[in-house]
Amino acid sequence: MSRVAGHRTALALLGCASIVLALSQVPLAVPGRDLTVISPLDGPLASGNLAIAVLLGAWGFLLTRSLLVARTTSPLRALQVAGWSLVPLVATTALVSVAAVAVSIVDDTERSSSDATYGGIGRALSFTYNWWQRSNLAAVGVRRDLATLWMTSIVVQLTVLAIVAVVVLGRWPRLLATLATLAALGAAAERVGRLQDSGWVVVALGTVERADAFLLGMAAAVVASRVSLEASRASAVLGGAVLVLAGALLVPSLVPVELVFEALLPIAALTTAVVLVVADRATDRRMLVVQLLHRPGLGVVGASWFAVVAWAPFVAVTVSRHSGPQPVVVAATAVLIATALLSAGTGWLLGSAERAFATWATQRRGFASAEVGSDDRRPGGQPPADG
Repeated sequence: MSRVAGHRTALALLGCASIVLALSQVPLAVPGRDLTVISPLDGPLASGNLAIAVLLGAWGFLLTRSLLVARTTSPLRALQVAGWSLVPLVATTALVSVAAVAVSIVDDTERSSSDATYGGIGRALSFTYNWWQRSNLAAVGVRRDLATLWMTSIVVQLTVLAIVAVVVLGRWPRLLATLATLAALGAAAERVGRLQDSGWVVVALGTVERADAFLLGMAAAVVASRVSLEASRASAVLGGAVLVLAGALLVPSLVPVELVFEALLPIAALTTAVVLVVADRATDRRMLVVQLLHRPGLGVVGASWFAVVAWAPFVAVTVSRHSGPQPVVVAATAVLIATALLSAGTGWLLGSAERAFATWATQRRGFASAEVGSDDRRPGGQPPADG
């Protein structure tokens, strides 16, 4: 079964969710807004909360699928693929950290101490920012732009979890899918229980409480290869699931945030998994939703999803210090343009580095082959006889 359609659909979901997430950062850029509120969990476009679930589900699907393919060769090959999956995540976070240092040097509106700056960078690059924030909600003197990297910390933590799970259990994909599904149910239950005890801010920062969408995406990567549906039926299921997702994006601004965590996030996680399960079979081009999801533009945005996750909130906080009394539309435009440029630049930089490394590796292999070919020893290792 071809996996092209599923890959395109997952990238399209990443692209759409990235756009929603970037839009959800706009409230942070509005002057006078309380920046201690963790966007995108509050504000006029609170649907960014659901966008995180879609992002995690689609990323869990793509990552697990690529790791499983590599695992069929060897665990070492799976680890190599895992390394290449982590490099863009780590490099992008490092670029945002460098930008934070630059802002502290050139922006006279940034009043954070050097301890706050470099302490935040340390937490960001160790991918533990969400844990630290969860334990220090009342901390003062925190770099608010760096504090937005709690989302990148969760993504990397879950990525490492998937890598370990596939390397260990990749030989038994059905067991992997079963355990991932059970773990997703446990994570959703933990979120509801913790919500009652600690409130939504603590829940929002928790890796376990956010993990259900990612785990269902992992399970979907296994189940998708075993689905047997006609293209028309699979496309119909995909269309219905996408409509549910689109409708769910309109609800968070109308209901209490607690209800978002209790009901809407599980719906978004499950619906995303359904879309991914049938995506390989959903190739009926007569369906408008199939045509939309397979558009190259969404895939391009989806390929840079992590850059958007890292840059959009950072940019929004930075813009808020300079936007003055301008209308919200001006601040929103500034956030979106700056995020798009920085994400595109990050993608170009990482792509150039990858191509340079590939060229170097190819040349090195070529030199090694040339050295072996120039050896005038005969088969068996004996030198030629003297004339």
